[in-house]
Amino acid sequence: MKEALAIRKALKARKPHFHRQKSSQYNKLAVKWRRPKGLQSKMRLSRKGSPPTPSQGWRSPRKVRGLSSTGAVIKMVHSLTDLSGVGENTQVVIAATVGVKKKILLLQKAEKEGITVLNVKDAVSFIKKAEEEFEKSKQAKKKKADDKKAKQKDLEKKSE
Repeated sequence: MKEALAIRKALKARKPHFHRQKSSQYNKLAVKWRRPKGLQSKMRLSRKGSPPTPSQGWRSPRKVRGLSSTGAVIKMVHSLTDLSGVGENTQVVIAATVGVKKKILLLQKAEKEGITVLNVKDAVSFIKKAEEEFEKSKQAKKKKADDKKAKQKDLEKKSE
C-alpha cells in the first residue's frame, strides 16, 4: 500500500496540467480540460509539439485510487446515520448541502468517536463560532420582536 501511494505521489508530481485546446489564445475559452474534436486537430492527433492530453498512463495505481494521501478511505457524510457506519481507516467529508445545525452535531459525534473530518480545519473552533452566531441571531430576532410589540403599543396609545 505504501509503495502504491509513493508511486501515485511521484506520478502526480510529474503529471502536467491538461489545458483546453487554444485556451491560451482566446480569453473566451476556459482553461479547464475539454477533449479536442477537430478533424485536423494536431492536439487530437498527438502531434509533436502539441500540448499533452490525458491518457490511461497518467492514472494512479488501482489499489490507491480514491484514497486520501494517508491511504484512508474517504466517505461523504450527509446525516448522523452515515457517520455511524464509518469504520477504522476512514476519513469523512461533510457534504456541502448539510446545514450548520446538523454540521455541529456531526462534528461533535465525530470528535467523540475520533473520526477525522477533512473539510473542517478545527472542529472545536467551528462549533464555538457557529453557536455564538446562533446566539447572536436569536438575540436579534428577540430584539426585533420586542421592537415590533413596542411599536404596536405606541400605535394603540395614539389611536385612543
